[in-house]
Amino acid sequence: MLQSVQKFCSKKLLKLRARASAQSEMIDVSSQVIQIKSALILLPEDTETLQIAVEKLDELRGLFKNAEFHYIILSTSPFDYPAAIVENATKISKNDLTIFGAPSKTFLYDYSSKNFDILIDLNIEFNAFATYLARSTNTRLRVCLSSPDREPFYNLQINA
Repeated sequence: MLQSVQKFCSKKLLKLRARASAQSEMIDVSSQVIQIKSALILLPEDTETLQIAVEKLDELRGLFKNAEFHYIILSTSPFDYPAAIVENATKISKNDLTIFGAPSKTFLYDYSSKNFDILIDLNIEFNAFATYLARSTNTRLRVCLSSPDREPFYNLQINA
């Protein structure tokens, strides 16, 4: 019950913030993709989806061969992550979250200085932390799996 209220409030607050800072931005996706040198991957919170996402990461790394990958682990469930992920991952703790499940100011400050060419959110459903982080980073190309709730925050959605 508390999580559904938290999720509802998070969505509303994020949408209000998106409307307040709405900007139209045209991005040439093909030229952006060619230039990708660093990628931030937001791994799914759901363990069922997490297994599939981890299996598909090799394909993703194959698409961006010259890119350095960084990962954010949103799941608190035990999972056997491959070494390539563990070496370049930040695992979210309770200190990194606000009451609404969004990133804390400290976490946002730490990531605001990092420049990524692409951010890919692999959560199937709305995740307050991932969505807020996507909106708050300086990343030009923000990709998520198709979802009407996340449209204002990402500039490229993919049907999966």
